Amino acid sequence: MPVPARPIMRRLSLWGVVLTLSALIAVGIVGMENRNSRSVDAQAIVPPVFPAIVFNGNVTINGEQPDYTGFEITARIGDKWESPAVVVGGLPDRPSQYAHLIVAPPETLDLIGSQIEFWLEGQVLSTTTNWYAVINEFSGEVCGGCTWTFPILREVDLDFPNLPEATPTVTPTYTPSPEILRPAFFTGRARTPKGPLPEGSEIYAVIGSDFRTANIQVFGGEYFITIDVVDKKYRDAPVVFYLIDRNDPTGAPRFLEALSPPGAFVVREQFENFSLVFPDQLPTFTPT
Repeated sequence: MPVPARPIMRRLSLWGVVLTLSALIAVGIVGMENRNSRSVDAQAIVPPVFPAIVFNGNVTINGEQPDYTGFEITARIGDKWESPAVVVGGLPDRPSQYAHLIVAPPETLDLIGSQIEFWLEGQVLSTTTNWYAVINEFSGEVCGGCTWTFPILREVDLDFPNLPEATPTVTPTYTPSPEILRPAFFTGRARTPKGPLPEGSEIYAVIGSDFRTANIQVFGGEYFITIDVVDKKYRDAPVVFYLIDRNDPTGAPRFLEALSPPGAFVVREQFENFSLVFPDQLPTFTPT
């Protein structure tokens, strides 16, 4: 059977791979020695056959050296087995090469003689294939009766028709968080044209057309009022302050709108030294 790839047998290179695989065999040999320690005296230990192929070589994209590397290559045998991935350009002195691609499926799968395919990032199939078998280095054909060496080192250059398509990045739909206004604080002096408001005078604020704060009391001619609205509809809404005048002889309170300033806006959190001037209250009613 002809082999499309160019196999070159090498047994004295890639010592890292050879030593690793040798260690695996050594473990098996030690196990055999332990189990047969009583009868091993006159027997020669023969290393078992280990059908593994280690691939390395150059990588091209449609016959050209790739503009960048870092992508992964795996070897597959049908849909039964896939090798661990190796990175193209993983070695500093081999910018467009791959190395140590090990093909060693479990013997229980009985894959010797099967065709090997090479895949780029699991998406692009190489135009180059090979065989999981011993290949006659002179004829280039599969040698079914040949003995496996330990291991087979095979140089195979791989060409891929194209680089894998980049996976599109899904842009999440932006959902703006609901705007929540922070409380605003107003503090300063409260007075009428005649002077500071009496102790205990009550004032409140109206924001927009439908939000009213609780009444607060004036002490020492100073006030402190909190406007705690959360709905964004109140942003930049006018704030109007009122003084409650309870000096009407009829007992009905009057609500006096501040003269200066006539209004304000909720645009920041802290309003300091915000002076309020209200119309004069009625004289304190004294029953006769």
